[in-house]
Amino acid sequence: LPEPISEDITDKLDGIDLSKRLVRMAWNEKFGGFHLFLSPLNPTEDVVHFWYDARNGGWWQDHFEDKDHNALAVHTFDGDDPNDRAILFGGRDGYIRIFDAAANDDDGVAIKSRVLLGPLQGKTGLGFILKDLQCTLASGSDTVSWGVRVGVAVEAAETATIQAKGTFKAGRNRSQAVRRFGHAAFVELSSVGKHWSFEQLLAAILAQGQVRQRQF
Repeated sequence: LPEPISEDITDKLDGIDLSKRLVRMAWNEKFGGFHLFLSPLNPTEDVVHFWYDARNGGWWQDHFEDKDHNALAVHTFDGDDPNDRAILFGGRDGYIRIFDAAANDDDGVAIKSRVLLGPLQGKTGLGFILKDLQCTLASGSDTVSWGVRVGVAVEAAETATIQAKGTFKAGRNRSQAVRRFGHAAFVELSSVGKHWSFEQLLAAILAQGQVRQRQF
């Protein structure tokens, strides 16, 4: 039987005013997921769209830096040639575009990417020291920036300013010293205008006199 998949974003969808948004949806067979566009009728309004990745069953936020790229019309073009199968979406500027995994930018605009890993918390609820991080990126990945956010609680850590930062390159990286104390922590990975692929992150934490490892 059909099962709902939108529970994780229900709170965000419930607040949508359909008199001010154009809702467009399309299944992307090539990428293995589902596009949910929430394009505003106001051309100056910024908006976050959603992407459902069927491979891991999770929702991701999707955003166009150029507001003219927000989809006002969507069509699944299923041609005979594999290269002719694509999701076509019409922007406010009158152009029809497609999603291209090999593209380095959004039609001339740098693509920003960001993921927040966590929260890291001690089992006893006490504070801990996040000692260092060790990350493995795919062999062909571009460099990615990392930053650590810590706080007295999960919400505080999520919105805190970055207190330690650095970069990871392709392959297995050496441990990066962090040395930050908190009751909760997040690790942010981000990039602008680059392709990157994440495989693993190890975080060494010192809690109650012991070093423990958490793996993402």
